[in-house]
Amino acid sequence: MSVFNGHVGFAGYIQLVYVGVAALFVVGLHLMNSPATARRGNQVALTGMVIAVIATLVLMGHEGTVTTTGWVVLIVGSLLGSAVGLWAARTVQMTAMPQLVSAFNSVGGGAAALVAIYGYYDAESRGAVLGTTSVFTVLDVLIGAVTFSGSIIAAGKPSSGGQA
Repeated sequence: MSVFNGHVGFAGYIQLVYVGVAALFVVGLHLMNSPATARRGNQVALTGMVIAVIATLVLMGHEGTVTTTGWVVLIVGSLLGSAVGLWAARTVQMTAMPQLVSAFNSVGGGAAALVAIYGYYDAESRGAVLGTTSVFTVLDVLIGAVTFSGSIIAAGKPSSGGQA
């Protein structure tokens, strides 16, 4: 948190929001342990994610780090991704749900790898690449790529139809 002379900056308040969001995720996951409370758990986790996205967008707008083109890409990408995800979640049979979850997970792994690569090149362009930056970038890309490829393989496996 950015605290100087007892003053918490705007980014510090956003960090506090993120801590609250993390608590919502933990509570949401806990509620998902039981079929009776799973729907409520999803609602709590969704609320946390909406708050996190809004807080991030507010921070980016406050810092002026996104161009108009960037905002258009963020909004269009979010709308398209949400539409595809909603359609898939509503049309996929329950027996194929593990493959759908794997497919969604692969997108997260691939995104993590791409964000790590971008972060490295961004730091390099500013001359801020340290040895630790390189190590963490390699680890981030490796973990993201393994998650992506493993999830794609899992998503491609045929359903066992309930058989072991």
